[in-house]
Amino acid sequence: MKQETVNALWGNRLTWDELSTLAVCLALDLLDYLVPFMMTPIYGDLLDLTGIAFAFIFFNTIGALTILELVPGLDILPLFTMTWITWYINTSKANKKRTSEQLERWR
Repeated sequence: MKQETVNALWGNRLTWDELSTLAVCLALDLLDYLVPFMMTPIYGDLLDLTGIAFAFIFFNTIGALTILELVPGLDILPLFTMTWITWYINTSKANKKRTSEQLERWR
């Protein structure tokens, strides 16, 4: 199954799934920074729990990095975006390895 890709300015190709998860991660981090009532304990924690659930669903075990959002004082780090970057690097390496193994088997 061929996935549609989006050409980025830096020459990398992102699939729509990667781009949409990046957009959600950026939105979660921006909500933490830009919306003042998200800094209150109840609303901020609800947003963090929603983001943690999203990370576990889409990023599997790498999503465990977002649990750090619940630690007081670490909300200033863009943990959702850092989780996406970690996930993207790991999946890119796994895809390259899988492709090279398939090419070796084909030869």
